[in-house]
Amino acid sequence: MKKIIFLYLLTSSILFAQKKYHFDYAFGVKQSYKINKIDEISFNSIFLVNSKNNSYHLYAQDGKDSLNFSMHFIDHNGVSFNSQMSKVNFYKAETISNSCNEVFRYLNPYRRNINQEKSKQYNFINYSDTIINDTSYYHYALKSNRKLKYQKRKKIVTIHYIVEKSDSNFLPFANFSSIYEIWKISKTIPNGNPKIIYYTDFKGEETGKMEITKIKVDKYATIPEECDYSNPKIWDGK
Repeated sequence: MKKIIFLYLLTSSILFAQKKYHFDYAFGVKQSYKINKIDEISFNSIFLVNSKNNSYHLYAQDGKDSLNFSMHFIDHNGVSFNSQMSKVNFYKAETISNSCNEVFRYLNPYRRNINQEKSKQYNFINYSDTIINDTSYYHYALKSNRKLKYQKRKKIVTIHYIVEKSDSNFLPFANFSSIYEIWKISKTIPNGNPKIIYYTDFKGEETGKMEITKIKVDKYATIPEECDYSNPKIWDGK
């Protein structure tokens, strides 16, 4: 009887083993992007982040209607999922659970063990502090090292970060895999959460902007361990 109970508990733990991601902050984001010199689009979205681990985040924006969120999660180490959730449940939920049907491998093009050269095509530049309403903020940017003709042809933008100085333990916001991988290599930019992120084209003209409000939260996202593609054994199909 004891053996049966032991086998049941062991089997249950294997079947229901999960990887858990913790989020301790939400970024309320007002986004705007220029379509042309006159027109622009704007919308609101949310990022769930972990201030001590910037290798993953969850992005939520309006789904098929105004009552639901379309969610996109990325773990830069190889995991992603897409799912839908009502806004009411999103705000109430402590844990966002996912099945393997919603999880897939994220092929990070800047992952060093996949393509080391891509990480060398960009670098961080630290600028002088920016003053907004008598408050000083860090200012740095992720910029392409390619020639301007190439940047124009490929429509490559420079990403500028205006960063609060109030929390020196808040790791840089890696909303793109390029940022995460280059940050891991260099770590030349200061810690702190972003206040404003804006994009400029090859001529230095602003093409988009994200205005960010930081909110303290305590939320989780889970995936079954059997589809945790950040695990090298699963990634290699072992």
